[in-house]
Amino acid sequence: VYVLVQLIEALYKLAVAASQEGTWVSEEGSASGYAQRCAGFVRKILELDPTNAKAIHVQEDLYQQFQIEF
Repeated sequence: VYVLVQLIEALYKLAVAASQEGTWVSEEGSASGYAQRCAGFVRKILELDPTNAKAIHVQEDLYQQFQIEF
C-alpha cells in the first residue's frame, strides 16, 4: 500500500501540472489520463485499506479538481 500511495501522489501532481499547462485531453500523458490512472490506484488502495487517510485525501482532491467520482 505504501508504494501505491506514493504513486497516487505523483500521478495527482502530474495531473495538476498538466491541467495548468492546458493539456487536459490532447494526449495520452494529459491531465485526464494522469487523473484517471490515479483514480484507479486510489480505488485499489481503498479496497486494501478503506481508512487510508492519504488515499481518502487524494480521492477528495480528484473530485474537487477533476470531478472524478468514486
